Amino acid sequence: MVDLLLTVYDYIMPTLTKAKSSIIRPNIAANNFEIKSNTIQMVQQLFPFSLRNKAKQWLNSLSRGSITTWAQMTEKFLLKYFRPAKIAKLRNEISSFAQFDLERLYNA
Repeated sequence: MVDLLLTVYDYIMPTLTKAKSSIIRPNIAANNFEIKSNTIQMVQQLFPFSLRNKAKQWLNSLSRGSITTWAQMTEKFLLKYFRPAKIAKLRNEISSFAQFDLERLYNA
């Protein structure tokens, strides 16, 4: 079902929920389990260590306490590294792909 309240901007914005992964998550048989808050905090504390180079510099450049939720982190990260204009440009390049006469597909 198509949501009529979404704008074109909403469709071009990348989100983690739309991201496809090569990892298949296993089904969990249990329907009652608990994740300790210290485990969640530990994962959140390790996130900066998973970044390198420019992404790490970007994260360190943000003002202290400016991100309070994972949703904020996701939005800021995706806006920084997957801007709508960049995504539109890449989609346009893919959709307008053309192979020239006598050009090998590999070279195209």
